[in-house]
Amino acid sequence: MHGYGNDDWAIAMTAQGESSGIELQLARSKQELRRLAAAVEEFASAQSLEPRVANALALALEEAVTNVVFYAFGDPPPDDDSIWLTIECRDGSIHAVVRDRGRPFDPTAREAPSLPDSLDDLEPGGLGIGIIRGIVDRLDYRREDGFNRLDMEIAL
Repeated sequence: MHGYGNDDWAIAMTAQGESSGIELQLARSKQELRRLAAAVEEFASAQSLEPRVANALALALEEAVTNVVFYAFGDPPPDDDSIWLTIECRDGSIHAVVRDRGRPFDPTAREAPSLPDSLDDLEPGGLGIGIIRGIVDRLDYRREDGFNRLDMEIAL
């Protein structure tokens, strides 16, 4: 296997030239969401994903990474506050993993937030987990070796 991409990410390739996955390391910054979006778009294009699946993947990952950027780390953050992301297509599904060294947080153990009656009552924050749950077919969390690991799967 070898990789290609710009300096920001690498798409792993099989010997047959088919894209098998993408790996990305992000800094803990909201500006990195642009890099994330570009990498997901490149992956979706390489996989010839239907727009519905590509958009779902992009939204789920943006919500997950946004949660890490804004809520996973205290002040001051640790020396390594990077966010690691892998996405691959296998077994008829898209598999994505988001890893970080932030405070332990299991979004699968949280109750889904209720929506307000009106947009006027909508407060920022708290809806991302519900959005992710509504998009993905499988959502798993575990803490391993000092990392939060969030696994997401979207069926093709």
